[in-house]
Amino acid sequence: MLLDLSEEHKEHLAFLPQVDTAVVAEFGRIAVEFLRRGSNPKIYEGAANF
Repeated sequence: MLLDLSEEHKEHLAFLPQVDTAVVAEFGRIAVEFLRRGSNPKIYEGAANF
């Protein structure tokens, strides 16, 4: 999958290299789930506690 990100999106994602790999993996998993199924507040609440 090829993504063409705007400069604003790149700025928002700039923190990713600075966090633990497990956090980035969870972020990616949640992003894909959002694209597939839409918003699910319970997933975001769980990730906030990660």
